[in-house]
Amino acid sequence: MPAKTHPDYNEEIKRLDYTLDYVEKSIISMTRRQKKVEEDLLGSRKSLNSDSSQAYIDLMLNSMFEESIKIKLKKLLDAQSKPYFARIDFKEKDKEQIEKIYIGKVSLMKEENQELVIVDWRAPISNLYYEERLGEASYLCPDGKITGNLSLKRQFSIEKGILNEIFDIDITTNDEFLQTYLGANADNRLKDIVSTIQAEQNRIIRADMWKPLIVQGAAGSGKTTIALHRIAYLIYTYEKTFVPENFMIIAPNRLFLNYISEVLPELGVDKVKQTTFEDFAMELIGKKFKLTDTNEKLTNFVNNNATDLEVEKNKLVEVESKFKSSMMFKEILDEYIKDIEKNFIPKEDFMIGKIVILKYEDINHLFLNEYKDLAMSKRILEIKKHLINRLKYKKESILSYIENECDKRVKFLKTKMEDGEERREKIGKIIDRKYELISKLDNVSKKAVNDYVKKISKIDPYEYYYNLISNKELFYKYTDSKLEDEYQKFIRDYSLEILDSKKVELEDLAPIIYLKYCIHGIDEKIPVKHIVIDEAQDFSLFQIYVIKK
Repeated sequence: MPAKTHPDYNEEIKRLDYTLDYVEKSIISMTRRQKKVEEDLLGSRKSLNSDSSQAYIDLMLNSMFEESIKIKLKKLLDAQSKPYFARIDFKEKDKEQIEKIYIGKVSLMKEENQELVIVDWRAPISNLYYEERLGEASYLCPDGKITGNLSLKRQFSIEKGILNEIFDIDITTNDEFLQTYLGANADNRLKDIVSTIQAEQNRIIRADMWKPLIVQGAAGSGKTTIALHRIAYLIYTYEKTFVPENFMIIAPNRLFLNYISEVLPELGVDKVKQTTFEDFAMELIGKKFKLTDTNEKLTNFVNNNATDLEVEKNKLVEVESKFKSSMMFKEILDEYIKDIEKNFIPKEDFMIGKIVILKYEDINHLFLNEYKDLAMSKRILEIKKHLINRLKYKKESILSYIENECDKRVKFLKTKMEDGEERREKIGKIIDRKYELISKLDNVSKKAVNDYVKKISKIDPYEYYYNLISNKELFYKYTDSKLEDEYQKFIRDYSLEILDSKKVELEDLAPIIYLKYCIHGIDEKIPVKHIVIDEAQDFSLFQIYVIKK
């Protein structure tokens, strides 16, 4: 109802003014603090040239404070327009006083007395608003189950600091409030869903963090917004464990990302990675590819005016797409990788001069067995360490070899030449050469290790993938027992035609990532722990498997 006609209008206006006044004071205080930190940061940067390590510590701490203050200040500025959207009155069991709790997008506490002015919608007590009805109610918090009596649930429509409407409710929202909400523009509906979250949606948002979650619903049913609010909830609830950088949203296209880009900042969450599968895949691969038009392929699949020949080709293209997006293709790649592994190490012993430091068979055993749980390139690093350690162990043998070789040459000269200036000069050179070799042994050993490691293949994952498709004998070797002849030929010919045109299909990206993961490992630029995949029907099992890896 219009706020002015509500019996508690004066009380709520007084509370809103009180809240906005404290928000304003907090903004002034936070702005002063920001200015002070900026001055300290400037001083820390000027002190960087000194030898004191304290200067670096001060710079790091002040940078962290600056970032934290910026975020808090932004939240306070947003709260000037709409500080809260709901109120609940709750009397905890065995307590006399009723708590009047105002719920908003951010939490605001008075520093002087720890009074909560606004409670964050993600806080455990806010569950009373989303899931409980008037009367006996309870909520779970770190201290356990809290029971009591819920005597009021109230919703507010506040815009630009003005109280427009007040609704007293029993469930999460009523029809009148919902109609007002639905009448807002689409952007605002996406941002303000916190005020209209239903009990079932709330359970999804607050579900157990450690279980994969699949949310299904019709178009426009709120799947995306619920997923975004879940991220905001998890970051709030587990702030000591997770930071926004731990989360990644994979959306179907960039247009969709633009649509949701402002939602998380509005909820007080920044730095969550938002990307498409194509962009994320190319970031992992470390190479940009030209992609074929996926929309064109889909259009061909549903073209009702296609000729019989086109229909037949489209059926084969569909088989090709399903095959390259299947776990069967992953199994083929696993067989292919095993064969790559067998020939990855050059078939030669590791030697210094004529001394065998480690036989090929031993190096290959390390590669195929001892370090098999690592990506191939990481196995090479371990083998390099092993060769260096082996050289240290063999150092005495090498020194003895140098001594023996020197003695042999000196003895040979003594038997072949008469004593004289020329013989003494030659023997002197041999001895000098001996000491020179001994002094340079460490450098020679290091070079020998590096030279051996350089001989080990480091082919680009895309080249491995292209080789699998282009090499007819190789492709048929792995697909003979899995594909019919007709499909074998079409898949190879169709895929090779695309690759030779310097393009790749969307379905090619996951296999290339998988090859990179197995051969070189993936140095991820972000520490992703939780992934939200929007429009999951666009993802094959294989693609999800690769993301999981």
